[in-house]
Amino acid sequence: MKRRSSSRVVRERGFVLHKLLEGVTGETADDHDSLAARAIDLIGALRRKPVLDPALGLSATEMGATAVRTMALPQIASIRGRLCLNCRSMA
Repeated sequence: MKRRSSSRVVRERGFVLHKLLEGVTGETADDHDSLAARAIDLIGALRRKPVLDPALGLSATEMGATAVRTMALPQIASIRGRLCLNCRSMA
């Protein structure tokens, strides 16, 4: 298979990861299987098919694992209870 590193794939990966992390604040369970399943749905919404190897395109397995690792970071874990989806901020 051809290696995919286009800016489109990078942008789409960023979109999926953003939506996964947003979803963990209340819409989606935070376990790998739930996040990978949600990533499959999001990749499908982009009219793309998930691949196993992230070097070849959008990998739901890799993105689910990335979201799990991100939410486990000490800086995130310490404030996780205060994170909310679409909260108003006072600027």
